[in-house]
Order: sequence, then structure tokens, then C-alpha cells
Amino acid sequence: MDKNVSPEIKAAARDLLGHYNRPGGTQPGGFRAGLFDIWMKADHLNPARLTIAFPEVAVAVNALRFGSDEELQDLAR
Repeated sequence: MDKNVSPEIKAAARDLLGHYNRPGGTQPGGFRAGLFDIWMKADHLNPARLTIAFPEVAVAVNALRFGSDEELQDLAR
């Protein structure tokens, strides 16, 4: 994994891990937890809108949706 992952992406990855009770996670705040929930429910168009508004969170969410737990855990480190 790239050693130059921003602190914001690392925090989003840790919160996403925690949201799904996975190792290495932290409990997200209410807004971010709701954001994760809506992101996973979004149709094909709305994730693009969310990505524009929350690019750091998008990196973490996409690592989980299209990658693996290991990829998300790598981002969190």
C-alpha cells in the first residue's frame, strides 16, 4: 500500500472498519456512520455525487466495495 495515504483517508478507513465491527476500526461519529449507510444504499448515480463531496471517504468505501477487508485495513495503517 502507498505509504503516502493522507491522515483523512486513514481516519475514514478506520471509521469504516469500526462501522462494520472489523479489526483495526474505530467507532465513527453519527454523521460519518450515516454517510457510510447511505453510501452502501446508493444507486449507481449517487455514489459519484458523494465522491465529489467526500473524496477521502470515497477512497475508503471503494476499497471495501471493490477491494477487500485487507485493502481497507492497509489504508487504515
